[in-house]
This record gives sequence, structure tokens and C-alpha cells, in this order.
Amino acid sequence: MTDQHKTDLLIIGAGPYGLAMALAAQAQHIDYLVTGKPMAFWKNHMPSGMYLRTPCDWHTVDSLERYRQARRLTAEEIQPVPVEFFIGYLEETIKTHHLSMIQTEVEQLTYDNPDYTAQLRNGNTVCASNIVVATGYYPFRYIPEEYERIFPEGSFAHSSDACDPGLLAGKRCLIIGGRQSAFEWAGLLSRHAASVDIVYRHKTPEFKPSDWSWAHAYIERMRTDPG
Repeated sequence: MTDQHKTDLLIIGAGPYGLAMALAAQAQHIDYLVTGKPMAFWKNHMPSGMYLRTPCDWHTVDSLERYRQARRLTAEEIQPVPVEFFIGYLEETIKTHHLSMIQTEVEQLTYDNPDYTAQLRNGNTVCASNIVVATGYYPFRYIPEEYERIFPEGSFAHSSDACDPGLLAGKRCLIIGGRQSAFEWAGLLSRHAASVDIVYRHKTPEFKPSDWSWAHAYIERMRTDPG
């Protein structure tokens, strides 16, 4: 037997953006529903031991700082922020704020003026007046066709599908691309692989701490002038 749910706002995706939208909707007393498996991409497609660039004391994530204090951790112990700590913080947020969720994916979305109908993987449906799509990057990962022709099947993968560097222990690895993710993966792989080479066509990035000062004015502008 299938169930049908009705809501003013359906949020598709239960990663950081979807959960942030749910918190904002809840604070404004908007009837909402989140679909998706909480933090699934972060749990299943990011390597263990990864660190985030966002610090706990950034003024837009003060709740992350409170989570650190509640666990009696010093700022030095989680600087930079481990991915496991961040996942735990958001899972705790779901529980403490009692976010309204259905932990399954949307398989089809149709529009029949004035409402949307979402068919869920568990067989249920959701009727919603408004939709926010926060599905993240994983569905849009891309491997150029020419690489698929050149490299033997099974010998290559997108970085989001190769999240266990230990599986490449003792192998020679080639990383195509030279931005942040490429060098992060090179660092992780160097602990396991026999050799790691990186190829790219642009200038080598500068390796220095991130400067987020430029973002503060934009964030404040979004608060005061959402349009």
C-alpha cells in the first residue's frame, strides 16, 4: 500500500544544502519535506581522512562551533575540520531539530499546474506546491568520451567513485586534471600507490591557506537583498 504526502515545499536532496534549506524553512514555519538519504554523498563518495576548508569559527557556521564545544574538542584538534566531524554535526542537527524527512530518492518529478508530483523510490508520492533541488554534484560527474576510448575498461574511474585509496595500493596512478581535487587525491594516493603522476594544461595552483574574506560582503548582500 502506497502513501501520498502533501507539502508546501519539497526539498530534493539531504546533503548540506538541502538540510540548510530545511532548517531555514522550519525557522520560517513553512511546511516542508526533505527526501534523500542524509549525507549519502559525503559518506559514500568522499575518502576517509579528508579535511574541509571551512573553519569552525567562521561566522556563518556558529552552530558548528557549538557542536565542537559540546564535544569538548579544542579548535586545534579539528583544524582543519575532518569530514567525519562534519557528517556527525549534520546528523546531530537532523535529530535535534527533528527535521521532516523521507529517506528515499525521488525517481520522477512531474508538474501539473499548480502543483508538482514526485514519485519516490519506495513507491510513495509527494504532492508539493514548490520545489527546491539540492541533489549535489554526484549525478553530474563526467568522464570525457575520448578517455573512455583510450583507457581499458576497469582501469579508470571518476574521483567520486574511487573513494578508497587503499584499493590502489602498489599501483601506478595517473591523475588527469590539476586543480584542488587532483592534488588532494595525489596526497591521499601517495600513501598507498607505487607512484602518482598528475597531468594538466594550466598554471600550477598556489598552495596557501584559503582566503574567504571576499565572501563576507556577498553573504551579507544575500541576507539584505535576496534578489
